[in-house]
Amino acid sequence: ATLRHRLLLEKIKNIGGQLANLPRSIMASFDLSFGGRQGIFAAPTFRKEFWASWKRQFSMFGSEKAYQKTMEEVANNPLYLLAKESGVAFTKVGKFMSQREEKFASSWGDVLPVVKQSARAYTGFANKFRMDMFSSMIKNAKNVGLSPAKNKELAREIADFINTATGRGSLGGLE
Repeated sequence: ATLRHRLLLEKIKNIGGQLANLPRSIMASFDLSFGGRQGIFAAPTFRKEFWASWKRQFSMFGSEKAYQKTMEEVANNPLYLLAKESGVAFTKVGKFMSQREEKFASSWGDVLPVVKQSARAYTGFANKFRMDMFSSMIKNAKNVGLSPAKNKELAREIADFINTATGRGSLGGLE
């Protein structure tokens, strides 16, 4: 209902954004590159988490059910709420550009099955890897006597590191 009642200028701006990002979404088809681009920087330190997400992307590419199952696992992780509150960037395959991964910013490409499949695999890999990294870092912090659940600043710093290491770092005033 909110989308239908937007101002004309907002609707035109959305159409422009969808059109501008459509070629990138189409070019990213069959591009399972999250692990080779954004994820590769954190992979040496988080090998176990990286390879678990790497393997899972192929099933998410081929199956909406596998994608949904992975997203449920992420959301059901006992540390998910802390991760969200701390600012870990979890993205979606959905209608709103601001919620999508940058390579698949245009939802218009989703009418092509291969674009939607690629977006699922890419987004699922990213979300699983970020959640697994967060869980690992929280566990490591606890092992050295820190309490990120109580120390919100530490939890935010962990989230900021994860976002930066996986291509979702802050742009500061340019956000």
